Amino acid sequence: MKFASFGITAVTASLLSRFSHAGFPDDEDGSLNRHLARKLGKNDNGNGIRPEEDNHTIDLIVKYKNEDGHIIADSYDKTGRGRDISVKYHTEVITTNKEYMEALKNDPNIESVEVDSEIYALPNMRGYVPTGERGRRLEEETPYGIDMVNPEPRLEQGIHPIKVCVIDTGYDNNHTDLPKLDDDADGFSPYTGKTWNHDGNGHGTHCA
Repeated sequence: MKFASFGITAVTASLLSRFSHAGFPDDEDGSLNRHLARKLGKNDNGNGIRPEEDNHTIDLIVKYKNEDGHIIADSYDKTGRGRDISVKYHTEVITTNKEYMEALKNDPNIESVEVDSEIYALPNMRGYVPTGERGRRLEEETPYGIDMVNPEPRLEQGIHPIKVCVIDTGYDNNHTDLPKLDDDADGFSPYTGKTWNHDGNGHGTHCA
């Protein structure tokens, strides 16, 4: 039986090539060491020391310019590797000490750094309540115009028929998302040469 022999240089090159996923780095600029440090869970200095674990850690959204920036961002993460948000747009989340945020911002390979904070669809605002009863509601304050279009007394609900008029810049009677009005429905348009059911501003049907 014949055994194939490989030179140590070839074996080393083969192993190192597995660590690089964006082309083999140039060891003259230090990126080779950073590639290996990232894969081995070390920081940028290659000394195996990750950011200290304490109560001053924060989550940061980091957008890097290049692969070196990706490696640098990972080196600041407590686990040695960030969580990718978008590889295409070079964005990831890292957990690190607050003191490292400025260092990341100042790195030429990093495009932007911001705190990964919770985002809410609606702010905590106060809603419409009768005068003198400012109880806590979903809204922080009454948005402009609400009191003008919804004054007291409100329309009382019951068995009595209520007619509702939509005042807008158009109502497309053929729009698939809107109920078709009766043939005798009519209105007027404040725009010269326009009909009442023509959306002249491009948003009337949406508002309706």
